[in-house]
Amino acid sequence: MTYAELTQALLNAREAAKAYIDTEDGGTCNFDSPAIDYKAMHMQKSKVADAIQSAGLRCFEWNCYKYKYLVVCGICAGQGNRRTQMAEAAHNYLKSAGIATTMYYQMD
Repeated sequence: MTYAELTQALLNAREAAKAYIDTEDGGTCNFDSPAIDYKAMHMQKSKVADAIQSAGLRCFEWNCYKYKYLVVCGICAGQGNRRTQMAEAAHNYLKSAGIATTMYYQMD
């Protein structure tokens, strides 16, 4: 996968997430977001961050044990159930596009 293809996949994932923009937003306030395992994809962290930025999104690094991910921010709206549904829809799209991804779940 190229970095340009990653940017396009992120744009498509954002569109997939928008399917849940009008769902209820009750529940626990959270920061749920998809996260990209750039090392598993044999990609450079800085270039993946640039691809994320090119999609109009932001990211931060999440160190989880021996794994390192870039958590994609700005792909979701809301603060509760809606945010979780949007994040999971984006994650599922990215996964189906062949991107090594997981979910970042964090309650506020």
